[in-house]
Amino acid sequence: MRVRDGRTVEITVDAGRVAFRRGRDAPIILDVGDRWVARDPVATVENAPPSSPPRKRDRAPAPPAPATPRAESGLEVGLREALAALDAHDPAAAARTLRDVVRNYPDNPRAEDAAYLLVVALQRAGDRDAASAAARAYLQRFPDGLRRAAVEPIAP
Repeated sequence: MRVRDGRTVEITVDAGRVAFRRGRDAPIILDVGDRWVARDPVATVENAPPSSPPRKRDRAPAPPAPATPRAESGLEVGLREALAALDAHDPAAAARTLRDVVRNYPDNPRAEDAAYLLVVALQRAGDRDAASAAARAYLQRFPDGLRRAAVEPIAP
């Protein structure tokens, strides 16, 4: 958890489940691997516009609470980090991240994407043996996978 100026700005869940309530907002439920980041940066006193509280009789009804922000799953964070590493021409870092994603989120609907990207990252890193093993693992796990035709030649 990161706190800035007395306010929570980021939460990452490593174990268990967390229910977090920020102010009067609806609670946010986070599971293992989820990450929540505040959308609105904490305003400082220097940046806050001057205001005076309304008198009680002038007070308008409170606005509805904003929608609960969607927590970002660990798989989504991992895929984003891996793609950024590939874009930065660091396929070894992408492969390390993707190995964790494939291991930690085997039942996620995007697990096939992560398994395929692992093959790509290992190929780009020049690790043919590991790429071949990852390709075989992809084909075993997703025999009718979307990227089967691209992976088959890599898995002798």
